[in-house]
Amino acid sequence: MIKEILALNSGKSVGGTISIKALKLGAHECASALTSIFNSCVIDQSSFPDELKLANVIPVHKKGSTSNKANYRPISLLPAISKVFILLFIAKQLNVYINSWLSQYLCGFRKGYSSQYALLNMINEWQKSLNSNGIVGAILMDLSKAFDVLPHDLLIAKLAAY
Repeated sequence: MIKEILALNSGKSVGGTISIKALKLGAHECASALTSIFNSCVIDQSSFPDELKLANVIPVHKKGSTSNKANYRPISLLPAISKVFILLFIAKQLNVYINSWLSQYLCGFRKGYSSQYALLNMINEWQKSLNSNGIVGAILMDLSKAFDVLPHDLLIAKLAAY
């Protein structure tokens, strides 16, 4: 717990009333209480506390006209304690389980994978195909606004089913 608190980036913005700097200053004093609370949430309640879900939402302009609300994306500033909870229990523990189910070719939002890794895999497959006199083709799409058009209720239903 202390290690994760001290590893937080003090330069990042957070919501709530406790800054990252203040949390770091009191890391040794609050670590055992936070550990107990977090363990209770994960083990006893199997839930992420509602209070830690409260965020300050700030609209950030993406591109285009500033008078069009579709040209903004929301940035959610979570409380500093939420960041610790997410790091310890979701990023470090849940990801280990989830990564065993994901395709080796899925690169987004995975530690150690990046767009460069995806491109290298693609180029490698193209080279193999061309070396064996095969055919190479690609379909390229701009998915920059893909999430904006997805039915969120369907996504939530699918997550519940999984």
